[in-house]
Amino acid sequence: MDDFIEAFAAPKNSGKALNQAADRRNRIANIIEEYDSQGFHRTGTAVDRVSALWLVGRIQQLGIEARLEPFSLSRIDPIQAYIQIGNRKIEGVPLFDGTFTDATGIRGSLGLLGSKADIAVTQVSPGPYLLRDKEFQNYRRSGQYKGIIAITKGDRPGLALQNAPDFTSPFGSPVLQVSSEEASWLEKVAKQKRDTVLVTQVRRTDVDALNVTATLKGLESSLAPLVIITPRSGWWHCAAERGGGLACWLEAMAALSAKKPSRDVIFVASTGHELGHLGLKFFLAHSTRLAQTARLWFHFGADIGAAVGSGSILSTSTREFQKMAVVAMNEMGVPPQECLLPGQVPLGEVFWIHQKQGHYISLRGSSHLFRHPEDRWPYAVDVDQINRLACTFAALSVKLAV
Repeated sequence: MDDFIEAFAAPKNSGKALNQAADRRNRIANIIEEYDSQGFHRTGTAVDRVSALWLVGRIQQLGIEARLEPFSLSRIDPIQAYIQIGNRKIEGVPLFDGTFTDATGIRGSLGLLGSKADIAVTQVSPGPYLLRDKEFQNYRRSGQYKGIIAITKGDRPGLALQNAPDFTSPFGSPVLQVSSEEASWLEKVAKQKRDTVLVTQVRRTDVDALNVTATLKGLESSLAPLVIITPRSGWWHCAAERGGGLACWLEAMAALSAKKPSRDVIFVASTGHELGHLGLKFFLAHSTRLAQTARLWFHFGADIGAAVGSGSILSTSTREFQKMAVVAMNEMGVPPQECLLPGQVPLGEVFWIHQKQGHYISLRGSSHLFRHPEDRWPYAVDVDQINRLACTFAALSVKLAV
């Protein structure tokens, strides 16, 4: 059994191994707590830059050189985002890959999506783009409505935002996302065709967004490299959504640094996740053949070790890699809740590796607080589960790199 896994085996383990396990758990807890405390991790913001520098510092503590790799971004900052119906004003967040209004906004009759009205009301899910409501997307493109009010319907009441996969090519009418707590009242007044004002005024600022990368040189750099990726941005604090993935990414880096790998290992923590995976797209554009030529891509996706979810979801490019990952996870007592069929279209940044027919193992989870402002440290994360998953995939990355 690998020495990274031994620390979790039966009580016969040495005190040294148990101390290592406790140290790892504390380290993971500190990583997620620090990340959560930084603020809203939206791409290209001051918090995003602070978070990038913090991650560079974490990498340097391992004795590894880290790099900041900038790319240009036209950042969106909402100025005013609300609807006004009579004396009631409801604030929200614009959909970042739609269009926007000026300070005056749009005025017209309110109605349910599909009805004859100027401004439509509907419910939307914060789920991944591939699973989004097709009817909603079709109406966005149709131009039938001056604007749309999107009531966000997550697993918990609140403002669980949608990502913006078409950020660089926005389309359709302005869309304002509002909390699910407003659903009953909005659907009631929509049937009354009430006069409504919708405002989604934003400011655009040209900034540099930052990927964080590092490379461990292997003993034989002619071998196909291993690439380990995780996104590091999102709408809110993202304790569970991003924290578990970052912890696993750093633990894999620590393990590989301690065990001199045979092949090069490239690490990428990309920003731009919520804006159509812009950071990874930038990285791939400057590493044009890496998707196909890498030995394997490890992807640490959303909600790994979420405390209020339904477990881990495993995606792989081949049955061989699926079996390898399942065996390792079972051995650690954290079996996947779901395994996609090998080669089935995966979610998250690894989608682009799949599209280019590269090999990958992708781990993600599920959370009832997905893209929700209450996804916070400590109650949104299960540190013990993240610890075991980090240990599992650190050991697996060492196995595949040495």
